[in-house]
Amino acid sequence: MAKPGPIMRPFSKTKVAPPTPARPLSAYRRASWMAFAIFLAANSWLSYAAPSPGARAWIFFAGLVLPFLLLIGLLRKSPPSAGVLFPSQSLPPMPLAWGAAFCLLALALRLGRLTTLSQWPLADEGIFGYFAVRLGEKWDWSLLQGLSQLPTLFTWLQAVLFKIAGPSLADLWLFPALWSILLIPAAWFACRKFFDPSLSAIIVGVAAFGFWPLFLGRFSTQASFMVFWECVEFWALGSFGKAEEPEKKSRAFLLGMVTGIGFYTYLPWFSIACVAALAVAGNRSMEFPRRVFFLSILFLTACSIALPLFLAFFHTRFDYLEHLWSLGSGHPFGEHLDLLFAYCSDLFWGARHATFRYGPLWGGFLNPLLDSCFLFGWIVLPRFRSSAFAHWFWVSIPILALPALLSDNFEDMRIIQLIPVIAVITGLGIRFLVSTLPPLQRTFPLFLIFFVSSSLDFHHLFIVYGHGWEEKPNYYGAHKSPEFYRAYLLLKPLARAQGPGLILLNFNPDPYDQTLFVATYAFNSAENASLGPHPTRWAAILANVHEEPYLKKIFPGGKWFWLSQGLDRMDGGFLLEVVPVTPSNRALLERWTRADHSLKELTYLVMETGVNPDQSRMLGVLEKAYPFFKGDPLLESRYWRIRAVHESAGQGTSQAVEDEGKAIRLGHPMAHLYNEMGCLLFKEGKMDRARRAFEESLRLKPNCTDAGENLKNLILMMKESGKTRAAPDSR
Repeated sequence: MAKPGPIMRPFSKTKVAPPTPARPLSAYRRASWMAFAIFLAANSWLSYAAPSPGARAWIFFAGLVLPFLLLIGLLRKSPPSAGVLFPSQSLPPMPLAWGAAFCLLALALRLGRLTTLSQWPLADEGIFGYFAVRLGEKWDWSLLQGLSQLPTLFTWLQAVLFKIAGPSLADLWLFPALWSILLIPAAWFACRKFFDPSLSAIIVGVAAFGFWPLFLGRFSTQASFMVFWECVEFWALGSFGKAEEPEKKSRAFLLGMVTGIGFYTYLPWFSIACVAALAVAGNRSMEFPRRVFFLSILFLTACSIALPLFLAFFHTRFDYLEHLWSLGSGHPFGEHLDLLFAYCSDLFWGARHATFRYGPLWGGFLNPLLDSCFLFGWIVLPRFRSSAFAHWFWVSIPILALPALLSDNFEDMRIIQLIPVIAVITGLGIRFLVSTLPPLQRTFPLFLIFFVSSSLDFHHLFIVYGHGWEEKPNYYGAHKSPEFYRAYLLLKPLARAQGPGLILLNFNPDPYDQTLFVATYAFNSAENASLGPHPTRWAAILANVHEEPYLKKIFPGGKWFWLSQGLDRMDGGFLLEVVPVTPSNRALLERWTRADHSLKELTYLVMETGVNPDQSRMLGVLEKAYPFFKGDPLLESRYWRIRAVHESAGQGTSQAVEDEGKAIRLGHPMAHLYNEMGCLLFKEGKMDRARRAFEESLRLKPNCTDAGENLKNLILMMKESGKTRAAPDSR
């Protein structure tokens, strides 16, 4: 194996030995390029066309499986040295300027359209951003966060960035972009521990310009951080493997430290740790006792670092992990097989999901060109059959896929640990193809492969994905909030013109989406204490659209925007009220701000525990908050509506009905309150009272609810089944 050289050696002016003279193209070489053309045509059809299931099966068999098997059989008949398959340096030296251009382009792709590509964060990104902001306000050392019980290292680092630069949409997306940028040098150093400079450069090129790594770097979630740290893990593993005996002990400690820290990155890390341990245990260059010794160092060091996290998981009784666990779930084997096929389809050709799944929108994670090179990489791998590295690599692939295969549902983020493996196999395939050509003819085909591949992937990311939310809003569903995006477009220019304002967001009965909180925190003086106590000139309150008549009476100088217009929300959706702060309303707005602050702890509990059947802590917070709401009719309506939501989540439906009644009696009678009461009464089986509640909802104006549809369904089912219980279409 070639000794690792300085970074970017393929692009330096370092001279290398002249390549061996090119041999004439043999039959198997011509067959390789012919097979590549067939692979490319089949993968393009599967990725971008919409063939019927029967045609899809025929394309898969005739265009992929059959030529794949024939090519393997043909290559097996050739000696391993036939052709220039794996020379130590299969690319000619390239100018250093090309390396600089490579780095600048990779940097630009990760920072370009940073705040405009996605337009608005996903709810998951809002969760991470919310916890990072709260950590910046008051640090705690909790190792798990949120309903999903995720490790908090990503959030700790994000909180540091927010503390330095301030929370904003730009910084929310800059954070994953930084890890995506750092992935490139990490991948280079990792590759140089295993491969020569040429192959390392090709693999890093796949990681730098491929759609999947670029796409991943656009989401402010733990996944982008874990893939970067995975490359650090493989670098530490390679450093251990190549170390001489005096250094091996310290490199084993280093590997154990990197492995232990990795458990704090993301839940799928356990598969990466298993792969690293397997590499140490199977290293046949060492005697068995030495392997056991170094494996013990790795295990003890990693476990010592990860022990606090394991104890935190034990404290939560692995609730979320048990929820994800597929074994023993009662699902038939066919469903597990469908899950495997769905992951494979998303990887290569796209699965056409009806709802958002962090998956590709145009073809697969790999474009047809990289699909075809990946197949050649699979063909090349058996030629390493005498190498311990090849054996480890083969076994590592199913181990890395375990987080996805052992989970109970589909989520593309559970296979992101395969990105380095996919890049290596694809890089092997690319080099195999260009190595079949004479040395002086390899540069242009390699450039052409990357140019066409990158063009497809850039189109996928910046055009298809960039316009995806506009063209397919229903695909994202609850994962992205059009209302909050519209609110931000209204509030950001206002803050730029008039400075920070009071933005009251905690009155939302379902506060799980905190994207607007993160996006506006920099100019929200109601939440951001660092903005100081200076007087604000404006206030914005997130309300329900049915509150508009009462808000107009309270704030006659305000402006109202129906954020949910055209979205057909069951309760009418959100209204944003923007009012100038004047001496006449300042005291009232200060009271409303205190009421909003009293629900801050409730919002945190919802983000931390979700819909927990035990609502005692949340109801306790509401009890303490009630004095801030008491006596103000509109605040009373909001308070009792929020309380009804939590009573219902705790299976206290009767108490929830009573709370909805108090929202009407102590506050204002509004259509959405009666509609919600009707749904709760239906849940209790009180059909007549439910019917009267729906009718009362329809009597009130404005009415933007689905009470009419609920009443229609209820009456129809009562007539057909003699008041047999049936579910109205309602929340």
